[in-house]
Formats: sequence, structure tokens, C-alpha cells
Amino acid sequence: MRIIKFEIDSDEIELIPLADLHIGNPFCDTELIKEVCEYIAKTPNVYTLLNGDICETVTRSSVGNIYETTSPQDQIVTACYYLRPIAEQKKIINILSGNHENRMLKDTGLSMTDMLLAHLLQYDDTLNDRYCADGAYTFLIMNGRKSGGRNFHMCVTIYNTHGHGGGSKIGGKIQKLDDTYIPADIS
Repeated sequence: MRIIKFEIDSDEIELIPLADLHIGNPFCDTELIKEVCEYIAKTPNVYTLLNGDICETVTRSSVGNIYETTSPQDQIVTACYYLRPIAEQKKIINILSGNHENRMLKDTGLSMTDMLLAHLLQYDDTLNDRYCADGAYTFLIMNGRKSGGRNFHMCVTIYNTHGHGGGSKIGGKIQKLDDTYIPADIS
């Protein structure tokens, strides 16, 4: 787990976590991904957490069929195409790996998250400080103004992890997280 500090100049924020996109899977809704990414990039004070399984990353030893998904290289290129405008606007709070990225790392030694990060660093060179393999505890510092012109600072804590296991049953991941107490405003 990594501790992150992310600061914005606003008194309000909208967070849209992006996780389990599975870009490369034939059932992936790329139109919806494009729409959401455009919304995040173009709308003031909207930010995202990239919370793992951005790409499908099927390997020969995994459950999925490597012949039904696009290549890992194509998955990275497609993910970067959608995420580039968000990175250019510096709206990615953190990036985490998911079980699909970890599967590729285990089976091939290649980290899909590292490859995605390498591409996105072209547009936001601070992202490397906000990459976390397994989980992040973020101090989101909001700097705003009250009516009357007085400045104020507010800190919101965010804990996010992709998690693993328990995904085969409805609510399995939530049930697993419910057993762990993390002191955060948002988790």
C-alpha cells in the first residue's frame, strides 16, 4: 500500500472510479468507456481513480480465451487512447493493478500496469508517484474559498484497492472488504 497526497484547488469534487473495464474483452463497452473518459476530461473538478483490471490480459493459463481478446499491446494502446485526455488534464488521482494485470505479471513477467503507466507519463509526469500495485491511502487536499473570500483547506481520506477473490458470487468482494476496517472517509 502507498500513501499519496493529491491536492486540488476547489471546494468540491466528483470522483469517478474506473475499474474492471477489461479493454480487449469482446464484451467490453468501449463506447461507454469513451463517453465516461470524455466526461472526466472535459468537466471541471471531476477526477478518477484507476482501480485495476483496465485491460483484459488473458494468458494461456487463465480462464479466458486468448483467441477471443485483442493482443496485450492493442489493449494498452486502446486504454491509452481513452485515458490520455484524463492524464493530460492531470485528473488521475492514482493507478492500481488488478488481478488481471497481476495474472499477466505472474505468467509472463510483464506488468500491464507498468506499460500503461509508461505511456500515460508522457502526459502527466507525476503519475509515477501515484502508482500502487495493491492499494492506496490518499490524502485529498481541497483548497477552496468560502463566501466572503476566506480561504479554507479540507482533507478527505480515500482508501482504494482492487481486491481479489470472492468475485464469483454477487457481493463477494464487498463481503470480503466488510471484514476489514480501514479508517477513511471514502473506501
